Amino acid sequence: MYLIALLIVVFTLAASISNLNSKIYYICICIVLIILGGFRWGVGTDWSTYLTYFNTNITINEFLDGDIKEYAYALTAFVFKSIFENYTFFLLFQSTIVASIFLFFLYTYSKGSLFVVLLYFLNSIGNIYFVRQTIASAFFLLALHYLIQRKIGRGLFYQFVGVGFHYTSSLLSIFSIFLSKKIFIVIIFALPLFFFLFSEYITSYFLFKFSLYFLSGETNEFFYENYEALTPIKLIWCLYLIFIIYFCKILTIYSNRDNAFSGYFFYFYSVLFVLGIAIPQFNRLTQYFSVFEQIILSLIVAKIKGWLKVYFVIFILILYFAKYYFRISAWPGETDIYSALFSF
Repeated sequence: MYLIALLIVVFTLAASISNLNSKIYYICICIVLIILGGFRWGVGTDWSTYLTYFNTNITINEFLDGDIKEYAYALTAFVFKSIFENYTFFLLFQSTIVASIFLFFLYTYSKGSLFVVLLYFLNSIGNIYFVRQTIASAFFLLALHYLIQRKIGRGLFYQFVGVGFHYTSSLLSIFSIFLSKKIFIVIIFALPLFFFLFSEYITSYFLFKFSLYFLSGETNEFFYENYEALTPIKLIWCLYLIFIIYFCKILTIYSNRDNAFSGYFFYFYSVLFVLGIAIPQFNRLTQYFSVFEQIILSLIVAKIKGWLKVYFVIFILILYFAKYYFRISAWPGETDIYSALFSF
């Protein structure tokens, strides 16, 4: 994975120096991420769980009643199992959704920045090791995009789809209240939450799965086994987030509606990150908002000039490469894509 990161850095620098059209750059990166995420084999979070779920279930009822309860994921898995009977095709479909939506959102709200793509890859390894929540995050961002554009029907549709891939997405409907003063928009975007809470699906699954999620059980055990409450790296990152928030205020980054929108969710991401130190379960929710950190950083880079810009970029890249290194080092077996790519 270090070689892939290096190649993306080189390509980003070459594209910047040669003034390559940003759309072409984004398309190239998107294709690379789709290939890496779609053709991987045997690596990634919960790989065996997803593969077993796909291979052992046959009928629609078996998929819906299986270990994975989210209806959109179950239905999609059933369709691909019925048509292709090959897990790689299903991976390619998911990889295409994740890469295209995330990069579309980054392109739109960073004003086509190349720097933001590099940060996105270093922060999340380009989300090539996606899980259900990654897909839900993508649809959540798409729903937010259409809310900003006042296209309520599309936003509502994608919000429902996101809930169908991961239940935590339902809680995020409430954030529409901060994006519009029109009460009907708030009500419409809150519908997925109420639909999810009061459906038959929730009575059999959500109350057990989600309520205990913040109290006890194997989820807590998983988090506390794999995360330390406060490490030097997390402390440094908290100080860094405070610095970026203050820097944005000095530079008046939030001068227009789109930037103010990104700034609000960057604030919220920062709060979740800090809360996650004391309550590890909040780490799950930061995934929905982490792209706003990269967007804000790209807006800062576009605003500042001269040597300040150079120093700031170097400072950010050092932090992000350190974060990338520690993430790869912590999960070496989960991220060894060289021996796993095209080995299906």
